[in-house]
Formats: sequence, C-alpha cells, structure tokens
Amino acid sequence: AIHDLGHAAPQEGRAIHAARRHIKRARGVVRLLSSAWGPDAKAVDRRLRESARLLSSRRDHDVLGVLAQNLAAASE
Repeated sequence: AIHDLGHAAPQEGRAIHAARRHIKRARGVVRLLSSAWGPDAKAVDRRLRESARLLSSRRDHDVLGVLAQNLAAASE
C-alpha cells in the first residue's frame, strides 16, 4: 500500500500546483474587483476557495505518499 501511495504521476503534481497558483491569482483579481461585483464576488471567491481546497487535499495525499515511500526506503 505504501508503494502504491508514492506513485503519483509527476505531471499530475505539477498540474495541481499550477492550478492552485492560477486559483490564487484569480482570487486576487476577484478581491480587486469585489467593490464593482458586489455580493457576487463573495460567491465567486468561495467557489474558487473550495476548488483550491479540493486540489490541496489531492496534493497532500500525493506528498504523504512520497513521504511514506521515502521513510520505507530509509528503514530498509
């Protein structure tokens, strides 16, 4: 099981990181425009934040897998 956790595709990790960066930038733009958008800005920001959270969970899973794999290799 530990072996399987550490085998996330490197491209997927980079894609997740890039998506999180883009969401962070988009949230910044939403904050800048919030006075013009009014209450809709809060809803957009909330959706972006939830999306980033979902990606964050996936990234945490991948990092834990790599960590477990490294710990298993170090104990051998």
